[in-house]
Amino acid sequence: MVGKAESSFKLRIDGKWYNISKEFLQKHPGGSVITQYKDSDATHIFHAFHEGSEKAYKQLKGLQRTALIDPQPHPDSTEIIQQEDEADVNVAKYDISLEQEQKIVRGFEKLRQEMHSEGLMKENNEFYISKTFEVLGIVALAFLLQYWQWYILSACVLALAWQQFGWLCHEYCHHQPMKNRHANDTMSLFLGNIMQGFSRDWWKEKHNTHHAATNIIDHDGDIDLTPLMAFVPDDLKKYKLVLETPFLNFIPYQHIYFAAVIPLLRISWTLQSIVFVSTANRNFYRSHRKHATIEQIGIALHWLWVFFQLWLLPTNSIRVLYFLISQLGGGLLIGHVVTFSHNSVDKFPANSRLLNNFACLHILTTRNMDPSPFVDWLWGGLNYQIEHHLFPTMPRPNLNRASHMVRRFCEEHDLPYLSDGYFAGFKKNLDQLANIAHLARKIGAKMSSAPDSLAAVIAADMLPAEHSRFERSYADSGADSSMSAQPAQDAPDANPFYYYPAMIQAETGHFRSLFLANKAKVIVYCAVFWSFGMCVGFLGPTLWDLGCQTATVIPTMAWVFFSQSLFMLIGSLLAGFLIKRFTAHPVLLAGMVGITLTFVLIPSCSDLSALGFVLAIMGFSMGLIDTTANVSMISVFGSDVSPFLQALHFFYGLGAFLSPLIAEPFLKNFDCTTLIDNHTAATGWIEKAMSGMEAENPKSVHIPGSLREAQKDIRINDAFWIMALMQIPILIGVIMLVVKERLVDNQTMKLPAQAKSYDDLDKTVDTAHNPWAGGTAAVGENANRPQSGTMSLFGESRTLTTLVLLGSGLLFFADGMQAAFGDYVFSYGKLTIPGLVISDAALVNAGFWGAFALGRLLSIFVSVYVSPGFLLFVDVAGSLFAVLVIFFFRESLKALYVGTLLFGLFLSSVYPSTISTVEQFVNVGPSATSILVVGAAAGEMVYPVTIGKLLDRNGPWVFPFWAVISVALMACLLIALLYFGISANKTAATQNVFKLLFPQAFKQKTNEESTPSYNISRVNPTAYKKFNSEESVTPDDGPKTYQF
Repeated sequence: MVGKAESSFKLRIDGKWYNISKEFLQKHPGGSVITQYKDSDATHIFHAFHEGSEKAYKQLKGLQRTALIDPQPHPDSTEIIQQEDEADVNVAKYDISLEQEQKIVRGFEKLRQEMHSEGLMKENNEFYISKTFEVLGIVALAFLLQYWQWYILSACVLALAWQQFGWLCHEYCHHQPMKNRHANDTMSLFLGNIMQGFSRDWWKEKHNTHHAATNIIDHDGDIDLTPLMAFVPDDLKKYKLVLETPFLNFIPYQHIYFAAVIPLLRISWTLQSIVFVSTANRNFYRSHRKHATIEQIGIALHWLWVFFQLWLLPTNSIRVLYFLISQLGGGLLIGHVVTFSHNSVDKFPANSRLLNNFACLHILTTRNMDPSPFVDWLWGGLNYQIEHHLFPTMPRPNLNRASHMVRRFCEEHDLPYLSDGYFAGFKKNLDQLANIAHLARKIGAKMSSAPDSLAAVIAADMLPAEHSRFERSYADSGADSSMSAQPAQDAPDANPFYYYPAMIQAETGHFRSLFLANKAKVIVYCAVFWSFGMCVGFLGPTLWDLGCQTATVIPTMAWVFFSQSLFMLIGSLLAGFLIKRFTAHPVLLAGMVGITLTFVLIPSCSDLSALGFVLAIMGFSMGLIDTTANVSMISVFGSDVSPFLQALHFFYGLGAFLSPLIAEPFLKNFDCTTLIDNHTAATGWIEKAMSGMEAENPKSVHIPGSLREAQKDIRINDAFWIMALMQIPILIGVIMLVVKERLVDNQTMKLPAQAKSYDDLDKTVDTAHNPWAGGTAAVGENANRPQSGTMSLFGESRTLTTLVLLGSGLLFFADGMQAAFGDYVFSYGKLTIPGLVISDAALVNAGFWGAFALGRLLSIFVSVYVSPGFLLFVDVAGSLFAVLVIFFFRESLKALYVGTLLFGLFLSSVYPSTISTVEQFVNVGPSATSILVVGAAAGEMVYPVTIGKLLDRNGPWVFPFWAVISVALMACLLIALLYFGISANKTAATQNVFKLLFPQAFKQKTNEESTPSYNISRVNPTAYKKFNSEESVTPDDGPKTYQF
């Protein structure tokens, strides 16, 4: 880094030049930051760093006696840097004239005096005392939540505490809280080293240098992130070491993996702190040597209390997860702030004249985040980065007031004042990284044209080794007892999937038998979910017509979506308790009655309140059906439920796809907003996208002259009557199930053998199911689930609660994105793709739902052969790839088509696969299913509103960006779900990755013809009773005697 000199140099302060000897440099309390202004003017940086420090100004007077070179001030001296900057990729040119520069310097000095006269530089002891106790209270809350066994929430709260400790320590290091600098240093040692784990002196060394030369290449270490990332072209020249050159292959994708790297920031800084304090005894600067011992003790105390807290946790798996969540979460909370303000702004050359102009240095290289009370708190005042850089000792509470004065200063001197919302600033950050990524790709293309290019060498060197490691692990995974028992000549390649086709055939017959034994229930449940899907799909296309019918403008009609979603969430939540009280089929009947009645009532709604009330009833009924149908299917098939849940949710997609087609012939296709009295013009994002629809529509649209005439033309009521009539056969089917249950069987629904009632579904476990075998085992076989009596969702079991909450969170993001994507992809395409017409945009929307329905159909068959966990992993990975395609090729119609189709295809089976995956680990009863369904319903309610607001504020690019963030969060929750589930079920099937992915290939084979075994108590309780009453039954008698 430039300026890291350990020899004498000169420095100018207040127009006077001083000689800085090596001896003085070693004694400098601030370390190496002074070298950043070697042979340059350091007037403003000196005053900014030493505001209120009597010791610093006393030392400056001492230098006047011993080190003064020229006693005459030269404020306009031309001995400082004057060469012109050269612009480059991400590198700006500082081209302000010397006359304008001097005017800015004088104006800033006036501004600095004004800040003092307004009292904005005065310390604020009360604020920082309260903030210190506030952050310590957050740590106490984390310990309390840990004591209450809310481990994940505790880890998240601790991550927040570490972020807030970072801001507080940062302010004490800048001497904002108190005049007494020794007291500030002591507090920063406590908050930094002991509580946060960051070395105080390491932080000062790093951060003061950043303040002294912000975004100056080769000076500011915060923009030198090689070899992981590159911000300027010169960074690409630094990859010279053998261990560094492979990283060049990743630079073309740095804007893609940047967000994934942010959480590593805290771990990186703690490791750098450990290295710094370990070598501080030998540091060149005396202050670092002096503080070495106390710094080392502080870091040791930090890790002592961190590991003590981990030791208090019950298991190693929870300890690892807690550590990762807290550390990576803390890194994310810190990183998304510190990377916002400077990485998104252009950098300047190492020899830039900008170093002479303190005000321009920080104004031109810093971006503020738009303020709000919450942002001010969460960001620790660092959303006012411009003001903080100009006045680093100014207390946090004064920054907002100072921002108005700085903004006025910028206007007076024709300087930019950069301030953006989070997403706009983050996008500029990605753009900076993408610029260098594009440059690296061009360089890589030239390299790849050479026979001995770096990429080719790495590929030739790495692939064989990777392949051999894969083959070794593959061979080890195939060392299964069932496979080793086969003759060697039958499997010459030792392929563990040699018998896989036979296993598929057997498993297919197994699921066919399960379906035939329960076909009435399966058909009725799927038909009920088809009705559920119709309720979801009809509202969007009929919105304009319903607006005319109720004399409501389109923006206000959004409340009907909210009404339906809110009461759907309530219905989902209450369904679990109603099932326990009345059993499942009566609750399912109540839901179907509600849906049928609401389809009948919608045509009679003449105002918005009546329509909102009817749709609230429909939403409540939908919530009842959502939870009850899932619970019912799980109670019948247990951990064999995966293909049947996929079929259930396929019919949901089919209903959502068909209901708009039913409504389409009856739609009037006219917005009555202009005919409604006292209407206001709609200027929102969606309205802009829909503008001009009539002009692009080739059909001739009759425009009525009045609202009454428009209401007379409405024909949508016929569509609702048709949909109501279509519910009658389904309603009859549910009634038949209730009658059969009550009068014929005189029993509740068929439950697992251990469950006497639906309450027991939340308590008992199914010991006859292997959690990753993809099917059932013989009756009585132990699957190593937690034993009966420990599985109450709100009681003793932490495993069940954790898995259900993780699954619910995953469904929140999945169903939320499903709803938001279906609602907004039409408008997004219209605004983003140049020249895209309405018909093509509508095709994108239809393609999404078509792919969604197709994906659920295909997943029925795929789920027969692979475990739900693996299917869920593929779904999330495919969804992430799809949204990344949309995000990075935002102006490509082909990319939008491909990404939309892939997203619909992969997202389609996330919902059923999540429930099936949780069921593989623990019994999912009514209460657990309610929590899972509520998570999905909450996502459907929250996401469209939230994303709609973000779109109106930030523009269409936020739509794919938020999709990427959401799917990434789904991936994180999936990893945690699988980790917890596998840790709680340490069976042989979970010890091998290939058994995890293709469990049917590793089922035990006998010497006899392979016949799949399953839990007959879930297929036919009468046969189960007879089976248990037999005095003696040989192992082969079960499947041979009882074919269902």
